[in-house]
Amino acid sequence: MKCSIRLFVSFLVFSALVLVIQVNVQAQDEIRRKGRARIEPPPPPPKPREAGPPQQQPASPTIDGIVRDAETKEPLSGVYIQVEGTVRGAISNDEGRFTLKREGLPVPTPLVFSYVGYAKKTILVTIDQKSIEVKLEEESIMADEVVVMASRVSERIVESPVSIEKLDLRAIGELPTLTAYDAVVTLKGVDQMISSVSFKSVNTRGFNSPANVRFVHRLDGLDLQAPGLNFPINALNGANDLDIASVELIPGAASALYGPNAFNGMMEVQTKSPFQYTGLSAMVRLGANHLDGIDTDPAPVSDFAFRYAHKFSDRLAGKVNFHYNRATDWFATDYMDVANYAGTTNVERFGRGPGNPGYDGLNRHGSEVNNLFRPDFRLPGLPNVPIVFEPVLIARTGYDEKDLANYDSYNLKADAALHYQLSPKVELIWNSRYSRGTTIYQSVSRNTLTDFEHHIHKLEARGADFFVRAYGSFENAGDSYDTRFTGINLNSRAKAHQDWFSQYLLAFSPTLNPLLNGVLQAAGRPTLNPLNDADARAFADGDNRALQPIMAAVIQQQLGLPAEQANAFASGLTRGRARFEPGTDEFN
Repeated sequence: MKCSIRLFVSFLVFSALVLVIQVNVQAQDEIRRKGRARIEPPPPPPKPREAGPPQQQPASPTIDGIVRDAETKEPLSGVYIQVEGTVRGAISNDEGRFTLKREGLPVPTPLVFSYVGYAKKTILVTIDQKSIEVKLEEESIMADEVVVMASRVSERIVESPVSIEKLDLRAIGELPTLTAYDAVVTLKGVDQMISSVSFKSVNTRGFNSPANVRFVHRLDGLDLQAPGLNFPINALNGANDLDIASVELIPGAASALYGPNAFNGMMEVQTKSPFQYTGLSAMVRLGANHLDGIDTDPAPVSDFAFRYAHKFSDRLAGKVNFHYNRATDWFATDYMDVANYAGTTNVERFGRGPGNPGYDGLNRHGSEVNNLFRPDFRLPGLPNVPIVFEPVLIARTGYDEKDLANYDSYNLKADAALHYQLSPKVELIWNSRYSRGTTIYQSVSRNTLTDFEHHIHKLEARGADFFVRAYGSFENAGDSYDTRFTGINLNSRAKAHQDWFSQYLLAFSPTLNPLLNGVLQAAGRPTLNPLNDADARAFADGDNRALQPIMAAVIQQQLGLPAEQANAFASGLTRGRARFEPGTDEFN
């Protein structure tokens, strides 16, 4: 028993000793492992790649952006964006967006944003900016607005030595007028004389005239007066509304700078540069006039225009314009009697107006030819037969203006231009303009300008402080005519004035009327009443040549004249054709 206990105790002691030795060995192994980890060098790092150029995102080929109102956040269209110090630029579209090519631009790129009514703003666009947003703030004082007329060089309007009235691009677009030239009348000190639906003369200083010969109208430096008329015809040969950038007007005398024709004032119209305003724009206006249907049926009024400008390169740009309008003109239907009856008995005997032998209607042409017949007037060849009546004014039968004038008014204008930048400060410009139209022009007489044509061609070199310009102005009057003298000449072509008055007096005179009635009875015609304007006028306006043989026989028999003298006198009393009636082949 004791031996077993000793063996068990010896086994426990031996097991404990083995366990201690094992733990000690494991501890030594751990210590040696950690020591090696501290002593052994770390593995070599991977070999770095060779250094190259710094990596960056490629720049966008264009600068895109949008322009907004700083307060309302609404996009602004028509804002001019210019690369500072160059002629490069763009215009914002209807959504306020614009695009500029980066090629050839400095880095960073200074952009100047300008818009009428807003403060000018300049920003720098870096190479890593692809899209920008610009907010413009409204500016209530336009102290820096520039004019080009006052001293023949560009200057601020507040520094101008004379009063300048100006319509800018924004004002022209906002005014509810048929053309931009109609909007000029809204300026201070300006009047407008309206001859017809498309012929309107600008006047200043109270010198109101349909032919303002002392007023100068220039378009990009060109004098636009029509060579044949010797005064400006404004919208008829002026700029397309879509191409007008500004209208400047000197309402006072400008003779010191622009010659004696500028005594009553001057108007300068500047057109849009194809470098700044590119792309296609079009306009259509529709309306109607004569809605009362009194003179004619309601008629349409149409107005169509387009403009296209393209920048071929940084140096070359061009533009073309076309403008056409058509309307039925106003009818001149005021026929009040404007004859001078001083020293006659016309008014007391016949009253004024139709039925009076001397009636001359305001808008009747040809009736200006008249004669005052006094007591005891004798027809040549009848010395023994006086025409006894009190002084009476007798006028020829006139034509209504609506039968003589062409009221189908139209106006066509077209032009083309090329602009080439010889250097950043010198520009070469070629421009050709053509206009054609039909309209009514009012002066002392009423004139129908029918299918007139006007050409202007210009070649100009323009710099910052100089210009060299050569141009020619050429006009073709077409089938234009004076309606007053047309009426007079129509009457004289049908029957000479002397023959017409002789035949009128033959029927009108109480002493000669029985002689004529004898001839009419012999010819089977109805007799006429003496001192009756309608009867006498009908006879004088008619074709009486068939009465010559009968007239000669009656004169020879009743007055005892020789046959040869009776034949000659009868020829004078029956000579000439009938009055040309409107619409007939002879009249046309």
